[in-house]
Amino acid sequence: VLTDAGSTPAPAMAGYVCHEFAHFWSSAANSSGPENWLNEGLAEYVSSRYVRESFGRAQYDSVVARWQKMSAGQPPIWTPQSTRRPSAQVAYRKAPFLLSRLEERIGTEKMDRLLQRYMMLRIRTTPEFISAVQEEAGAETAAWFREELAL
Repeated sequence: VLTDAGSTPAPAMAGYVCHEFAHFWSSAANSSGPENWLNEGLAEYVSSRYVRESFGRAQYDSVVARWQKMSAGQPPIWTPQSTRRPSAQVAYRKAPFLLSRLEERIGTEKMDRLLQRYMMLRIRTTPEFISAVQEEAGAETAAWFREELAL
C-alpha cells in the first residue's frame, strides 16, 4: 500500500496513516451493514483533524471542500430503515463532511469530548452515536444531526 509513499504529498500520506490508526478505536460498528459509516466516516474525520493540526487550516479546508464536492447527489448516510452498507462515497466523503459540519456547529471542545466518548465506549450503532451527540451538544443538535444523516 505504501509503495507510492515517495510521490504522495505529506498531508495525504499523513491522513492515510492516521485513518488506518484511527481504526484501532473506530471499528466497533458492523462493517458489512448500514453502521459502517461510523467506522469509515469517523476514521476519515479524525485523520483530517490530524492534518489540520499538523499541516494547517488550509490543508484541512481543502480536504473538507473535496468531501463536500464528492458528497453532492449521494444518498443518505443512514436512516432507521437502512439495511445496506453505505457506498464508499457516502462512508468516506459524505459522512466525514457531516462530522466536520457538526464540529462547526458545536465547537472543537465538545467535538473532542464526543470523539472520546465514541472511541472509549466503542459505540456500535447510529442511535448510540446520536445519543452521544445529544449528551454532548443537546437535543436540538442531535435532532439536526439525525436529519442530516437522512438527507
